[in-house]
Amino acid sequence: MTPFAWINIVFFAVLAAALVLVNFTGLDPWWLLTLPVLWLGITVTGSARICSGLFLRALCNTGTHRNEIALTFDDGPTPGVTEKVLSLLRENNIKAAFFVVGSKAEKYPELIREIHKQGHLPGNHSFSHGFWFDLKGYAAMKAELDRTDRIIEKHTGLDKPLYFRPPYGVTTPVLAKIVRENNYMVVGWSVGMWDSTLKDIRKMMARFKKQVRPGAIVLLHDNHGRIIPLLKEIIQEAKRQGYSFARVDETA
Repeated sequence: MTPFAWINIVFFAVLAAALVLVNFTGLDPWWLLTLPVLWLGITVTGSARICSGLFLRALCNTGTHRNEIALTFDDGPTPGVTEKVLSLLRENNIKAAFFVVGSKAEKYPELIREIHKQGHLPGNHSFSHGFWFDLKGYAAMKAELDRTDRIIEKHTGLDKPLYFRPPYGVTTPVLAKIVRENNYMVVGWSVGMWDSTLKDIRKMMARFKKQVRPGAIVLLHDNHGRIIPLLKEIIQEAKRQGYSFARVDETA
């Protein structure tokens, strides 16, 4: 049973008890509105935090006790950027995971082929990465993920992508159902660099230094030019601290 199911059980039990209390004591019933507000707050917060486990279980740390960390990249492939990321990883003998947007992989198949050819892990990151992805119904959401699976299969030769990261790291009951049906391993992160929004590399590196631990999964994006100098800094700092790198599926 998921934490969300337990929350619902507790919520309805407390609500029932509160209704009985109001009925027999004459208390002002308006305070009962705090219960659904509290339920909504917990649900929204848990949905927005992939590592909360509210609807599904996500891998947010590889579980290794060795000084290894895993680099992951979202929102590509991006011409002019992904190639440079791959080159830098190759120079440092690092294997990573790339959670690709299906529409981009379809448009730039040579990049998804190169990701796989160089020994990196291709993962599913939805077809559109649309802002309203999480509000889609079951059929539309599943169609996106299945379509991206087929694109990855076509250009890598993999039987089926097993690793998935939801857009924006948001989870829902509908998504959880599809994840179970498609037998995905959902990958979250423990070190979020905010590189798609922050501009100052020093601030991003301060986050890295504060959050990095053995087994850390680092979230990066290969859809902007800032990733190259940032990635260089991360590799240098990680090595300085004695960390090595491994693919997220090969560290545990």
